[in-house]
Amino acid sequence: MNTQYTVCIFKFLFNIKCLGCGTTRAIWYLIHLDLDNAIKYNQFVVITFPLLSYIVLKWIIKDKKISI
Repeated sequence: MNTQYTVCIFKFLFNIKCLGCGTTRAIWYLIHLDLDNAIKYNQFVVITFPLLSYIVLKWIIKDKKISI
């Protein structure tokens, strides 16, 4: 039996990894250019990281245009 606690409600209820499990660590490794470990933690990082980067950059650019 696994005695380790989890904050993932999906893993807590069904005892399986959800699609988001490992995303934070995967992005951390991707930022540090360690693609192998990033994919080991979550293979969807190659989709989520560029998408999140685009959304954040768009948000920053929009915020700067309103401020000026």
